[in-house]
Amino acid sequence: MSIQVFGVLLIAAGSWAVTQKDSNVTLLGGIFISPVLLLLIAGCIIFAIGFFGCIGALRENTCLLVIVSENLSCLYRVLYCCYRNINLPGHYVPPQ
Repeated sequence: MSIQVFGVLLIAAGSWAVTQKDSNVTLLGGIFISPVLLLLIAGCIIFAIGFFGCIGALRENTCLLVIVSENLSCLYRVLYCCYRNINLPGHYVPPQ
């Protein structure tokens, strides 16, 4: 239940930040990328995983529990790859 609340709080904070924001950040030739957008996407993903896990456990539905398990393992793999790419030795660029 607390995961769902955390997801809803991220969605609420992201929605509030979108309404308060004046300009958009564009990178990669016009693709809209914003930290606020990433906050909204993270909130939606966290809420969906928590919701599916809660309903799957409540109804004892193995399909929903498998979905939650696969999503969490995929999320952990993505986070691990990001961690490995950030902390690789030899990729340190000294400040100038």
